Amino acid sequence: MPLTFFEEFGRRVARRRHILRLKQHEVAAAIGTQRSHVSALEHGRQVMMRLDQLMALAQKLRTSSDYLLQLVDVDPGEVPPLPCPAEGASQARLPLCQLPTLYMRGQTTMSIAESEAHPSPHQLVAAYPCMQLHHWFAMAQAPVSRMRAYLESCEGPTPIAEEMRQVYLDVLRDCEELLQVPLAPALRKQLARETAQLDADVHAQRTRKVGVRRRKARVAAAD
Repeated sequence: MPLTFFEEFGRRVARRRHILRLKQHEVAAAIGTQRSHVSALEHGRQVMMRLDQLMALAQKLRTSSDYLLQLVDVDPGEVPPLPCPAEGASQARLPLCQLPTLYMRGQTTMSIAESEAHPSPHQLVAAYPCMQLHHWFAMAQAPVSRMRAYLESCEGPTPIAEEMRQVYLDVLRDCEELLQVPLAPALRKQLARETAQLDADVHAQRTRKVGVRRRKARVAAAD
């Protein structure tokens, strides 16, 4: 069933917003309205808009009013490259349980090689089973969320391709929803306890390593 004018208008607004990674409240602020107004607009339920709001909307979404009004089929707006979700993030701020095992082994090789015999980060994680299980499950969630974001940021060049994109996008959204597993209070408490304990152990291990380096430096200076 083809979309109505208002549904297609909302779809194009939502598409541009997702491409630019804008929140609904950010779009609402740009056109001088409420977030609920933008939500209704994207779902084809809002049928009234002032001309100045339309122009402000097109400017915020970096496209043309002709595209939003379906006078042209080609989106003239820019499509910025979609970075990896972890790109630019400081891995030092992440709990070690969220880092891949191979990365952690590499970090162990680079940062612990000169230290005295203390547990490595990889060995520390192995002692926390709930955190390790949580990490493995997060590794399954990440590619689904990433591919859903990729499909949301593009548009099929042909009607058939667009139909296929929508089918795959619906499946990925369903998968993403299924992977949102609520943990029981006891499990959340244990996970939080292991996270806090691991952070404390890693901090203590790093502190010991700094002490080892300083002692070596003093010995070298004395010689």
